This record gives sequence, structure tokens and C-alpha cells, in this order.
Amino acid sequence: HSASEKDDTGSLLTFELDKNITLLPYEKFFVIFSYPQEAVYPQGFAQIDDEILTNTFYVYDGQGSWVDLSITSFNKARLMIRAAQKDATNLKWIEVLEPEGSVTKGISKDLNFTVYPNNLPLVDNSVDLVISTNDPLNPEEKVAVTIRGNQGPQAQFEDEYRVREADTLNVSIPIVDVEGDAITSVKLAESYNNVTLSYSDGVATVKYIPTYDDQGINTFGIETKDGLGLVAINNLEVEVENVNRAPVVIDSANVVIDTENIQYKADFLDLFEELDGQEMTFTAEIEDTETAEIYISEKGIVVSPVKTGFTKLHLSATDIDGASVSTTKVVVVNALLSNDELLAAKWGIYPNPVDDELRIELHGLSNDDVTVRILDLSGKLVKYFDKQNYNDIISHSVSDLESGVYIVEVSNIDGKSTHKMLKN
Repeated sequence: HSASEKDDTGSLLTFELDKNITLLPYEKFFVIFSYPQEAVYPQGFAQIDDEILTNTFYVYDGQGSWVDLSITSFNKARLMIRAAQKDATNLKWIEVLEPEGSVTKGISKDLNFTVYPNNLPLVDNSVDLVISTNDPLNPEEKVAVTIRGNQGPQAQFEDEYRVREADTLNVSIPIVDVEGDAITSVKLAESYNNVTLSYSDGVATVKYIPTYDDQGINTFGIETKDGLGLVAINNLEVEVENVNRAPVVIDSANVVIDTENIQYKADFLDLFEELDGQEMTFTAEIEDTETAEIYISEKGIVVSPVKTGFTKLHLSATDIDGASVSTTKVVVVNALLSNDELLAAKWGIYPNPVDDELRIELHGLSNDDVTVRILDLSGKLVKYFDKQNYNDIISHSVSDLESGVYIVEVSNIDGKSTHKMLKN
């Protein structure tokens, strides 16, 4: 059945599996169909009146479970699905060549079998040979038949293998063929990153260098083959233990403060990187506070000049496991700022443009001496914040201001500085 396009009449479609699946007689199997969420009636149902089929049709409940239709309100329904055999396959692994015959009293008779080794489902296989006779004293006799299938060469692993991230694991693994057949090939089942294998004199040598992303159980297949062509896949499992790495410095450049770069601003995450994704804490210190001063926040630092000269900026980062790294930057002050320029370098506003709440960030200003005014473009005062012991961030509502451009002015005993603010 093949519908050329979607329709509302319930046309049937035939789907072929992308690979052949071999099933034993009477073996139960399930096929899962998934449909787009926008499909209103994705699957056809048929109402029945005869015996309800249990453990046959299931629907997904959307919460991680499959529900048997026979125990739901749809217990009289069946899904309109059927499976068709593509090719018949002989899966017998043992067959009696002469299933019927006779034997004279007092005479023995041999029974001959054919074994199909490629169909053996297990290494050790057992079946009962049932012999039915017309002997009234022994009408039936059962004889156990056991066949051990030939195996490909087997790897004799140890109980466990462990290695730390970025270390090297070298293991020697004996390869044995239980039946004594010649071992003709030992290799990796596929290509694995940072894994090599060599084989000599019955021993496979595996070298593995895990990366810092390999924490956990890693499995590598070793394919072996004997002289009869039998292949076995032996899975080598290696537990890779996590190694905590210290943060690394990603910006070690020195700092130059001049008329073009009136101060140095940096986020800590632009200075350090934590390769394992852990949170970090930071420290920052200016060696000579008479040459430059530093303001430190949770996110970063601001270095402003005090006088021309040289000093050093000491920085460190520490992860939650205590691993740390430090670096030192040379700070060169080539030019000084005026009081107004120095003040301008110590504060900022955000967001800008602003809707409701204006935040003013101060970088080490004297809190007791800070005055904030907001003026319109004509110079008219529209907001005034009285002197108080501000924190590093001042937050005030500007929701009552009309949309437009305003001037935010910050002043202290050292000078006065302004920023433009756009009110949405």
C-alpha cells in the first residue's frame, strides 16, 4: 500500500525496515511508530467483539510509559497495523536426518543429525530429542542433546581498568581461542580517538590517552578472528577518573594608561578561564596605590591613575576545588586625568536606553560626597538624589519621566561629570 499524499480517508501505507531483522518462530516483537505532534488522527483503529488481545497493542502515555490497550477504555479496539514476512529463513540449528523408521528387537540403531553452526543462538545450546515408539512399556524417551558452538578468540580482561584524565593507560590483554584454533586477526573493532592496539604472540597491547572530556566509562571493541573465520567482539571497558584542572590565564598583557586609554577595565572572565566549567572566585590588588587605584566588583575591576609611574596589578582565580592560578600585570601610567576626567572614569549608568529603573554604578567614589542630578536638555532639573551613604550601585525609578534625552550629572568634592541618558 502506498498513498501518494496525505488524505482523510485512512489510506494504508507500507513501510520497509532499513535493515533485515531475523525472528524465530512464535517470537514476539514490537514495532514503534512515532507521528508528528500536529497529526490529528495518526493511527487507524478497528472495533472488535471477539476476545481481547493482551500484550499486543500499546499506546504511549506521554509520561515515559506504554499502556496496554486491553486494560484501557479502548479495550475493544485494535490498531490497524500488520507485519508481513519479507523472506523465509531456515533458523534450525539441529535436524534429525531420519525422523522416522523402525528397529528390530535387540538391535541398536544410530541416529544421525545435521548441525547448522551459523544458526546456534548461544555458545552452549541444549535441546531434548524426543523418541516416540510403539513399545507399550516405553512409549516415549527423552535424550538431552548439548552442542557447544565454536567461538571466536576471547580476550581475557582483568576485573577493571582505570586511568586519570590526560594520563596514559597501557594494558596487555591475553587473547585465547577456546577451541585451539589459530588466531588470524586481532584489531580494534572501529577507529577510536586516542586508542591504539598492537598484537603479538597471543597478547594484545592497548594504549589509551583519555582527554579531559572522557570522564566515566569508555568502551572499546576488540575484534578477533580465528582460522575458521569466526569473529568475536570483545569489549574493553575503561573507567576514566576526573582530574580537576586549575583555571588558566587568558590575558596576561600589561596595562598602559594614557590620554587615549584613561583607565583600565576588565571582566574577570576575560582574564581567566575555567576549563572544567566550575565557578571561580577572584582577587585583585594594586601594589602601589599612590600610582593607581583599583575598584573591584564581583564581575571585574577598574584601574584608574593617580600619578605617572609604574606599579603592578596582582590577579588570581580559584575554582571550587581550591585549584588556583595567579598572574601579574605591569601597570604603566603615562598621563594623568583632570579631576573631572578622573570622576568620569569612576561611574556609569545602565541600562541606557532605560524604561523604568536607572542604575548608577560607582567605582570607589566617596559615598558621603556624591550628588546625583538628572536634567533635561534645557538644563532644567527633573530629578535630584539627596546625599546619603550609597552602595556601589544607586538604583532610582525614572518611569515618571517623558521619553527623550536627559543629562545625568554626578558630582563630589573633586569635580563634576555627566552622561547622556535616553528614556524610552
